[in-house]
Amino acid sequence: MKILPLTSSPSIPIKVKSISAPTPLMRRVVVSGDGLFGLRPLLPAQWVKVFLPSKTHHQVGRAFTIRALDADKHELTFNIALSSIGG
Repeated sequence: MKILPLTSSPSIPIKVKSISAPTPLMRRVVVSGDGLFGLRPLLPAQWVKVFLPSKTHHQVGRAFTIRALDADKHELTFNIALSSIGG
């Protein structure tokens, strides 16, 4: 998984640290990586674009609003809303 930083620098490799379910249709994801150390403090509605690997080697990116940023711990938190379609 990679995140595009808020600057024009290359993508930042990250690892998923934890996933929790604050509601049945939401997942809270905490990611970590050394590249997160230099990110700026949170601004209103600040977002990141997350690229997930795929079997076709064509990366698919999704934008998420940042919920929390802890530059000292190199952690970034965002929420994913799940669709109820498909059970």
